[in-house]
Amino acid sequence: MGLKPHGPRVLSHLEKVAVNLVFWEYTKQNRDKEKIFDKVRISIVPEIVFATGEEAGGSYGGNEIKIAIDKHPCTDNLDHTSTLQNTDILKPGNMQYLNTFIHECTHHWQTHNNRYPVSYGGYDFTKDDLIFWNLDKEGHASAAATWFILGWQLKYVYGDEVNLTTSFLGRLVGKVDRYDKIKEIPHKNGYRWVSMLDAIEIARDFLGLLNDLRGQVEEIEEN
Repeated sequence: MGLKPHGPRVLSHLEKVAVNLVFWEYTKQNRDKEKIFDKVRISIVPEIVFATGEEAGGSYGGNEIKIAIDKHPCTDNLDHTSTLQNTDILKPGNMQYLNTFIHECTHHWQTHNNRYPVSYGGYDFTKDDLIFWNLDKEGHASAAATWFILGWQLKYVYGDEVNLTTSFLGRLVGKVDRYDKIKEIPHKNGYRWVSMLDAIEIARDFLGLLNDLRGQVEEIEEN
């Protein structure tokens, strides 16, 4: 059962959990900070083709995120009823959807924090880019979405490995090999699995990014 087309809707419980993981850890003390995403709406469309002819998995504009069905062939029908309890949250196709979703949520964050409003560039990034903040609009969104895949599995996987496979018989958990450190990890039988300890080490590269995302949100909400 794949994604089904539908018009704009509010974030589902599952999507809110994903947003909380990246932009702030949810607690009773900070739950009001979800207001920065109250205006976001999600639409599922057959495909997304930009004026340049480029096909995309997702897009953002005017507080609306669009997700393309044709780029997410292995995703379940995630909709407003989707929760952690009733969704296979570690199914690669579902993580791929959330990877795209977080990428577009980062564009929403950029817009509402006046960050990189007109800067377009490459999606790939390096450790030096993270350390020295050499990230433009798309690289920034790619970094947030890549950390999401790491953070999601570090929080919910009960095992010794996490899946960082970008493509094998179609795309899997998402475009995490936009980070060169992940791209350098060899595949085994087509898949890229890494130990939990290695995943923790990679995730540490993103601490500055997370502090920025979460700090900026707190500043906006307090003012």
